[in-house]
Parts: sequence; C-alpha cells; structure tokens
Amino acid sequence: ADISDDKYFNVSDPDDVTYNGTEQKQPVTITSTGSAPVTLVEGTDYELTYSEDCTNVGKVTVTITGKGNYKGTVKRTYQINPKEVTVKADDKTKAAGAADPAFTAAVTGLIGDDTISYTLTRAAGEAAGTYTITPAGEELQGNYKVTYETGTLTITAPDDDDDDDPTPTPTPMPPVNPTPGQDPTPTPEPGAVPPQGVRPASTPAPTPSASPDSAAVEPGKTPSETISPAPAGTPEPGGTDGTEGPEEPVKQEEYWALINLLSTIATSLIGLGMVVTFFRKKDDENEEDEEKANDRANNEEDDPNRRRKSKLLGLIPAVASIIIFVLTENLSNQMRLTDKWTIWMIALALGNAVLAVITRNRKDDDSDDAKENEAAA
Repeated sequence: ADISDDKYFNVSDPDDVTYNGTEQKQPVTITSTGSAPVTLVEGTDYELTYSEDCTNVGKVTVTITGKGNYKGTVKRTYQINPKEVTVKADDKTKAAGAADPAFTAAVTGLIGDDTISYTLTRAAGEAAGTYTITPAGEELQGNYKVTYETGTLTITAPDDDDDDDPTPTPTPMPPVNPTPGQDPTPTPEPGAVPPQGVRPASTPAPTPSASPDSAAVEPGKTPSETISPAPAGTPEPGGTDGTEGPEEPVKQEEYWALINLLSTIATSLIGLGMVVTFFRKKDDENEEDEEKANDRANNEEDDPNRRRKSKLLGLIPAVASIIIFVLTENLSNQMRLTDKWTIWMIALALGNAVLAVITRNRKDDDSDDAKENEAAA
C-alpha cells in the first residue's frame, strides 16, 4: 500500500512549537481509512527524517517514507516560533543637579546564555519631576521576539532643610533629692540666735500633694513625671556657648540730597559772579579819567575800594558749600530731596545772595540815581 495515497491513508501535520533551546522533532501519525482504521507504527511501517536544524526558529521539513508493507513518500512541515522576551527598564532616582545614574533593565524569558541587544534612553530635562526611561531595540532577535517596557526616572528637588539647624529642646533635669538621712538645711534650735552676719535658714513650706484628678498634667506627661527647671548656668541654645549670639548691625541705606547739590551750585555761581564784577569794576575805574574819579570820591560817603574788595567775601560761602557737599554727599548713592545738611547748604546760598546784594557795584547805584534825577527834571 502507498502511504502517499490520501484515499487510503491520513498523514497528520506536526504541531508548531516555540523555541526552547533544544532540538524539537515533532512526531507524525499515519492512519488508514475505512471502516476499521489502522495506525501505522513508526520504525516498522514508515520512517521519519527531518531537516538539519530542528532547534532554532524556522521551518522544519519532515519526510515520511513507507517501510515494510508500505511504500511511498510524504512530506510535512512545522514551524519553530520565537520565544517571547520582555525588557523592562528599571526605575531610577536622583537629586536635581546630580549626574544621571546608570540605567539598567530586567530581561525575562531568555534561555541559558542567550543574549539580546537594546539601548536605554530617558526624556530630556533636569527639573524636579518624573521622566520616562525608554528601552529600544529590534523586535525579532534570533530565537526571540522582544517586548519593551518603559521605566521612570524621578528627579527630586534639593532639600532646603539640610542647612537649617533646629533649635534643640532642652532636656529637663531631674530633681536633686538629698541623700536619705541627710538634712540639706539645718533647722536651728528653738531660742538659738544665729551668728552676726548670718541669715537664719527659712524652713520651706510643705508642698501640698495634689491628686491626679485635680493636678494639671502637661500634655504627653504622666502625673508621676516632674519637670524641674534647668539649674542656673545651664546654657540656652543659640550661640556656641548656648547664649543668643549678638545681632549683626543693620546697614543703613545712604542717600545724597538734590537740594544740597542745587544749593552748592547756586552758592558757587553767586560767588563767581561777585568775583567777576570785582575785576570788571577794577578795569572800568582804570579807564575813567581823573576828573570823574575825583567827583566820585567827593560824592561817595563809603570807601569804594573797601566796598569793591568786599565782593571777594563771596568766595568764602562758595568754597565752604563745595567742601561740605564733597565731604557729605556721594552721588553713587540713591537720590532724595533733603538730608541733615540741607539747612546748612541753603543757609550758605542765602547768605551769599544777601552779600551779593549788599556789595553790588556802585556803578549800578549811580546809574539808578541818574535815572531818578532825569525823571525828576
């Protein structure tokens, strides 16, 4: 009988398998048709031969050859499929500003010493928050089908409380109990007089015992616990010796005054004007003829030279205001209108203005008198 004749024989198809690292030769069964089916026996009625590679992923061909009372040849195929492998990126954590940790991943599903290839990258960013770590690579790698799962990189914000030095809570000191049988305060005998300069010791009044129901109990303490004040001299938290450190002086913001600058400019201009008129008047007098000079000398009640020279006094307030401004004001500071020197600067400006009026040129007075005489005529 010919096993290749499907009218008389049914040759089964081998089942597909998944890669497992070992050789996988799938069996084939041959059954006769008819009312009384007969299953042929491998090795007696037929033989199976397989293609060379029955281990790695791929298609395997099976050749069935009749033997003994059977003849013919039939071929069947089956598939060795890739094994599922998962690459899961491990979660990582780092502080903001620190270098990234080494990224790793957990690979599950590999057999023996088999390996696969993949890379790990993360989303960009350095601010505090979470960032995705992504594994990547080929889906089909040899005998494996790879699935990739992401992980998370958590960047934590800097701990601002690291530099804070919390004030330690002072530890309550237990009460000092005297040694049994020893009286810390001697009781004077009745009628005994203490030595001169020695104050008699007072006997402390007995402390009434308070019941747990009536006594005020500090939260978190039991009625039997007693909190005694720290003994004198116990350093308080604060400085290196336990005391509050000296407060640093607060630096006051400095200003320069606009009124002072304007007053200095005004005083200087008035003084400069008085000096200019002094020299101009001197030149004018040299050009006058002797007759006019004699007439003026006869008519004037005041000494003209003394009056003219008094104009030089205008330099004194001008120089004083400049020196005061230079010593007390700094133009690199912020500006405001006045300061404690403003009254002195205004006083110098007003004083120089009054001096300028008093020592004005006699020539101006004469021209004013001449105008008045012409008007009267």
